[in-house]
Amino acid sequence: MEMDWLLGRFAETHLQDITIDELVFFEHFLAQPDPDLHNMIFDREDASRTEFAGIIGEIRAFHGLANPPGAARIET
Repeated sequence: MEMDWLLGRFAETHLQDITIDELVFFEHFLAQPDPDLHNMIFDREDASRTEFAGIIGEIRAFHGLANPPGAARIET
């Protein structure tokens, strides 16, 4: 339920302004298991080394969550 709220609020704000390619990528991101998404967003694993680093950085920034030290923001 927490992930639905977290990702839903982000999506409501951003989906109207993204391209088709970005939407496909976001759907790919959402297809990951909730525990994996939770771990990536809340830094229980090093998300900066995944293909999702950019979107995770955007979600963290949107919700006011700090990026972990050394995490790079990569645009998708």
